[in-house]
Amino acid sequence: MRPLIFFLLLFVLCSGMNADNLAFWRFENNLIDSSGNGHTLSVGQGNISFVQGMVGQGALFDRNTYLTINSPALNDNFTSFSLGAWVFVDPSLVGTAFDSGIVAQRNLAYGLTYHHKAVDVNNPGRLFSYVHDGSTKLNNPFDTGVFRHVAQTFDGDIMRLYIDGIEVGSKEAISSVGVEQVDTGFGVELRIGRSFDFDNGTESSFFGGVIDEVFFTTDVLSAQELDDLVNSSAIPEPSSQIFLSLALLFGYFLKRKN
Repeated sequence: MRPLIFFLLLFVLCSGMNADNLAFWRFENNLIDSSGNGHTLSVGQGNISFVQGMVGQGALFDRNTYLTINSPALNDNFTSFSLGAWVFVDPSLVGTAFDSGIVAQRNLAYGLTYHHKAVDVNNPGRLFSYVHDGSTKLNNPFDTGVFRHVAQTFDGDIMRLYIDGIEVGSKEAISSVGVEQVDTGFGVELRIGRSFDFDNGTESSFFGGVIDEVFFTTDVLSAQELDDLVNSSAIPEPSSQIFLSLALLFGYFLKRKN
């Protein structure tokens, strides 16, 4: 039986009654926010389509499409958050990827991007995470052609980057002039499939591949919680909240009994 904390994490991600959960986009043939907060996405450019994702359907991005939402609740100056998604980078579309937005604020107040440069012939692709207008960043090698879970957390001091539930980097948040930061700075527009406006004809900030199960919460998820999420085979629909509540009670009493 999975740890009780696993059920708690799913409940946080699925429950619209939880104020800490800001958004949860599942891309089950729609752009609806499953958190219950009403943060439905719109198409900023191109035509979105849905294909097989990691869990059910996922959103397909062809490096000419992105999704957007401009909401005060998502553009806030955060002192803590967790952000993550399942990501499939299409190897046929990475040749000119420059900070291709997975899910990120347009001004990089926070976010995750994919960068592909042929500087390192053996490992040219890298996952990036940012806070505070991009002044604090982390990066790590990243595979193409396979679904990987990516996540970023920030606790008001340290930004952490995770791949498949494993921490691959951490860094103290600082401004562009080296001053320690306890917040992200205000965002201007949350995007999925693109970061800032950049296209010089050979490089672009558009993403190519599939993105699925995007979540955003002001809770700072632990490595164990992220690992539990990665190792789950599916995430219940919000209609399963009653089941989750019963599972929590069952887990609690089973633990007390033992």
